[in-house]
Amino acid sequence: MTSFQIYGDFNCPFCYALEERLRLYEGSYDIKWRPIQHVPNEMNLQSVEDMAQMASEVYTVRHRAPEVSIAMPQLRPNSAVANMILMALEAKNYSLAQKFRSRVFEALWMEGLDISDQEVVAKLLLEQGLEMPEFGLDGKTELVEIQQQWQAADPDRRIPILTASDGRTLIGLSSPRDIDCFLEGRESAGEPSGVCEFVPLPVILVIGHPSSMWHLIDGLQSKVDLLVAGDCTWALKLVEDGLKPDLLLLSSTQDNEALRNCAALQQASLTADVPIMIVDQSSDPERELQFLQMGASVYFQAGADPNLFHARMQVHLVNKTRRDYLQQTVRLDPLTRIPNRRELERVLEVEWRRGVYSKFPLTVALFDVDHFKNYNDTYGHQAGDNCLIQLTTALRGALRRESDFVARYGGEEFVLVLPDCTEIGGQEIAESCRRAVQMLDIPHSSSPTAAFVTVSVGLTTIIPTLATNLRSVLNAADKALYQSKSAGRNCIQWLGVEQANSVDESVDVS
Repeated sequence: MTSFQIYGDFNCPFCYALEERLRLYEGSYDIKWRPIQHVPNEMNLQSVEDMAQMASEVYTVRHRAPEVSIAMPQLRPNSAVANMILMALEAKNYSLAQKFRSRVFEALWMEGLDISDQEVVAKLLLEQGLEMPEFGLDGKTELVEIQQQWQAADPDRRIPILTASDGRTLIGLSSPRDIDCFLEGRESAGEPSGVCEFVPLPVILVIGHPSSMWHLIDGLQSKVDLLVAGDCTWALKLVEDGLKPDLLLLSSTQDNEALRNCAALQQASLTADVPIMIVDQSSDPERELQFLQMGASVYFQAGADPNLFHARMQVHLVNKTRRDYLQQTVRLDPLTRIPNRRELERVLEVEWRRGVYSKFPLTVALFDVDHFKNYNDTYGHQAGDNCLIQLTTALRGALRRESDFVARYGGEEFVLVLPDCTEIGGQEIAESCRRAVQMLDIPHSSSPTAAFVTVSVGLTTIIPTLATNLRSVLNAADKALYQSKSAGRNCIQWLGVEQANSVDESVDVS
C-alpha cells in the first residue's frame, strides 16, 4: 500500500490549507506529517516586509482555498517548539499528535496566537488533557533527519510538499481534484482543477507596518482581505501591477512623510478614486485638517474606538462599491458588455506607462467585421447586434492571459491590447481570435469574402518610450487593418509604427 508524507511548516498558510483539505482523507490513506522549518535560523518574523509577504500568502489562500477559514496573525512565529512537541507526542500516541497538530494550525491561522511561546503551546496541550512532553534526544535527531529529507526531496525548498512512497511528489497547495488524483495514483486530468466558488471581499491595502493599528484591523479579517505595503512607492507599484484596492489605510507617525504619501496617492491616477483612511499616532487637530486637505477621506487617532473605526470604514467601502458600479457602467459598451472606447483609452494609457517603465513590448490589434453593412442590409440590425454579441464572446474566449484586454472600438470594430507581448505572440493570439470568429459559422450570404462572417485584423507592436506617441500605435494598427482588407480580408497584417507613415490609403476598402 502506498504511504504518503507531508513536509510543511506550521507558520506557512499554504501548509495549513493543505492540512485542512487532507482532513477528508483521515483514515483512508496512510498520511504522516513531517514538520520542518522553512527558515530554521530565523526567530519570529515581523518586519513590514515579512508582514507584506504573509498578507499576500493569506490573500492567495483565500482565493485558492476559499473553503478554509484563515486570518493573518500579527507575526510569523518560529515553529521549533511546536515541532519538537509534535514529534514527542507522535512517539507516544499518533492520534493525539494529529489532534495537537490541527489545534496548533488553528491557533495560529484562525486565532492569531504566538505558537513560539511555550506558555501558549502549554495551554493548547492542556485543552486536550496533555502535559508538556519531555524532548528526548531521539526526537531532536529525527527532526534533523526530517529537515534533511525535505531539503533533498525538494531542491527549491518549497512547501508544502506531499511525497508518495513510490517516488511521486505534489508540491504546493493543490486543488481537491488534484489531491484525489495524487492519492489514488492517477494522472491529473487536463486543465487545472477548480476550487470552491470564491466570493471576493473588499481589499484593504495597509501602507506602513500594521502593528501600529493592529487592534483596529484585526477584527476586520473576516470581512475584508488585508494586504500590506511598506511605503507609498511600494503601494503604487502593487496597484500598477494590477491590484485594485477598495481602501488605502495609511499609518502615520509624527513626521511629514505620511502627508507627502497622502498627496502622492491622491495625485496618482490609479489611486485617485480610492478612499484613504489615516491612522495617526498623534491627536493633533491641525494635522487632521492637513490630511483632509491632502485628500484623505477620514482621520483616526491610533487609540480610536475599533467599533467606530469599523463603522466609518464600512461607509467608505459601500460608497466605493457604488462609485465603482457607476464607473463600470459608464465604461462598458451597452450592447456587447465589454469595455468601450473610453475604457480602452484609459487602459492603453496605463499599459503604455507600464511599458515605458518595464521596457516590455506592447501589441495592439484592430479587428473589423468584413462587409458588416452588407450583413445588416441582408439580415437586419437586430441580427447584426446578435452577431456582434457572438463575436465578442468568441474574442474573449480566445484570449490567453488575464492581462489581455478586448474593447469595442466603435461600430463593428474591436481592439485587443496585449501587454508584454511580442510581434510573434500577438500574431498567434490574433490568429486564435480570427479562427474563433470563423468557427462561429455565422451565415453571411452577401459577403464577397466568405459564406460566413469573418474579420480582418491589423496588428502592431512597439516598446513604449517617452519619445514615442501612444496615438501612433492605434494609427499603425489602423493602417495594418487597411492592408489586411487590401489583401483580401479574413487575414492578419502586421505593420510597424515607423512603417505606418509610408502606407498609401488611397484605395477604398470600406
